[in-house]
Amino acid sequence: MSQNVYHEIVITNNHRSSNQNADIWTVARATQLLSSADEVVVQIARRQLRDTSKRPGPPSPTRRHRWTAKLLNAPVQGRVARGQDLDKSTKDLARLQSSRSGLSFNAWSYWAKLRTNGLAVREAPVRLPQKKLCRRCRLTTETTSHVISTCPVHLPEMTGRHDRVQTILMDLLWDLGIKAVPNTRPAKDDRAVPDVTVTREMTPVYIDVTVPFDEPANLHRAGQDKRDKYSHLGTVLPLVVGALGSWLPENDAIRTTFNIPHRRWNAARLRMRASTIEDSCGLARGFLHL
Repeated sequence: MSQNVYHEIVITNNHRSSNQNADIWTVARATQLLSSADEVVVQIARRQLRDTSKRPGPPSPTRRHRWTAKLLNAPVQGRVARGQDLDKSTKDLARLQSSRSGLSFNAWSYWAKLRTNGLAVREAPVRLPQKKLCRRCRLTTETTSHVISTCPVHLPEMTGRHDRVQTILMDLLWDLGIKAVPNTRPAKDDRAVPDVTVTREMTPVYIDVTVPFDEPANLHRAGQDKRDKYSHLGTVLPLVVGALGSWLPENDAIRTTFNIPHRRWNAARLRMRASTIEDSCGLARGFLHL
């Protein structure tokens, strides 16, 4: 019953699920949106609720698109939305928010805060400059993206998040009989160590994983950085998974290069996205000592 907050940000009481848990999750999610500390999110949710109450039946695609466009155009609250909007060919995000989600309930509920800049960070404009510094590293402004993607104090957690995505990819390749070797230096005098090396018809193909913050420019830049870093080795296929579940369509070049069956690739993609979301939510909760 729950739907993608960026593609279908609706609150509806017109649909009833045979699954009681789905109703509970829908009410919980609606409550989060309506009680958000972010005024833009609250206004969108209230207007949609009022619109839905006045008009029987499910919201029309036109209305859904209108609210989606409003969120995507929001300069701050829409940053993650724009990154997640890059993937228009799958229903992964809708599934992760549904009653069939593979996320823990804590991660599922906290994810909504992170996607709409609802984390209680210190970047508020009203604060004095010295009060905006990250409470952990004291090096730069404490923003949501800094907390879950760049704070050096969280390097061990971010490394673990990266490694779990790499493991999912390696498991998939090995299960399909594709000979993949992790963390191998191509040459003794070369400092580059790609995450995964696959020898295909005597020609090595290198895959490197990166988990940046979900702004579109940041996602594309992360992929290009990987190509620039390893291009001297040969064919490089970046795997870019957003810290909050975004997916670059260019990642699917891995599937086509190695002829991975659609069903197996789709399942692995969903696991990768769920893994990064789970880890990022855990990192954020730990940061705030919740």
